[in-house]
Amino acid sequence: MGEVYRARDARLGRDVALKILPAEVAGDASRQRLFEKEARALAALSHPNIVAVFDVGTDGGFSYIVSELVDGKPLRGSGFGLRETVDIAVQIASGLAAAHSAGIIHRDLKPDNILLTRDGRVKILDFGLAKVSVGQVDAAASTETLAVESAPGVVVGTVGYMSPEQVRGLPVTNQTDLFSFGVVLYELVMGERPFPGNSVMAVCDAILHDPPHGFGDRPIPGKLKAIIRKLLEKGPANRYDSAEVHLELKALDSSLALAGPARLSRTAWIAVGAGAVLACIMTGWFWHRSSRERWARETATTEVTRLVDAADYVKAAALAREARSVLPEDPTLEKLWMRATGEVSVSSVPAGAEVSIRLYSGGSECLGISREDASPQDSRTSRRLRLAGGQARIRNR
Repeated sequence: MGEVYRARDARLGRDVALKILPAEVAGDASRQRLFEKEARALAALSHPNIVAVFDVGTDGGFSYIVSELVDGKPLRGSGFGLRETVDIAVQIASGLAAAHSAGIIHRDLKPDNILLTRDGRVKILDFGLAKVSVGQVDAAASTETLAVESAPGVVVGTVGYMSPEQVRGLPVTNQTDLFSFGVVLYELVMGERPFPGNSVMAVCDAILHDPPHGFGDRPIPGKLKAIIRKLLEKGPANRYDSAEVHLELKALDSSLALAGPARLSRTAWIAVGAGAVLACIMTGWFWHRSSRERWARETATTEVTRLVDAADYVKAAALAREARSVLPEDPTLEKLWMRATGEVSVSSVPAGAEVSIRLYSGGSECLGISREDASPQDSRTSRRLRLAGGQARIRNR
């Protein structure tokens, strides 16, 4: 029906979708009328779930339609949760109801013509095969529009999503779009079409004569199954009208909201999983911190007290230092630290000495390291330190 490009509207500074007739068919009068009909059909619609048209015209022998550029993907697959599926269905039904109220029948509703944006908004597009009723466009266009309607016996649509009346080449109604909608909705729920076949003829025969495939043991609400079955009725008179199915789906969406989420989408499961992992990490961190605080307040305090009473100041100071790093402002530990250590003053000439405190035994355990550069007014480094039964060793650089 045309070639679509991503283009830049230099006047308004925005990206748009530019649809043009291919050069090889630009001179075909019937294709030209179909293209113009699509432009009029879209221009007659203003709905959040239908792609918006900004401009139409002809330039340099090319007919074009400028519409909004939808940042989304075709509605393929069945990886949606129940609530998300019903929300998508409500939006499609809303868009169809708006088109039908404007006298426009899409006639080619399928996942490729339904885009889902990143924020979950449905956009119905590609009205190139749309049927526009008399009286819904201006009088000059009405005759031209009807002149390009398919003749009796001509099949218009996409096999697999066509209604029985389309397969037979019979006149179409709003219920024709709703049958296609039922196929799309079944595919969203089940991941496959309700009328499969190994060939075009087999698919068409199944659409005409076979009941739709069942739902197996999928946990699908009975109300949703009933809606899909009614949409897929062979006779148009037995199907919903567009406003009715929109109301039915909205009621189902409301009931699911009250009942809570029955099934999460893949995105939601990822979010839940990430939240659970984060919760475990935070819980572990708080548990570790609280356990360390209990150790410092109870175990370490008791042991430091015992070591100080036993005059084992080196071990007492080491343990007190570790406990104070966990509870830096604990008054009990501060008192024990003062009891386990004594204050000394170390000066060095020249300045810049590195001071380390080691055990009398000469072991390699370092109880403290201090480095302080001299001030501009003095060539001496002076630092007050607390020692615990150790000896100070000074090394000038």
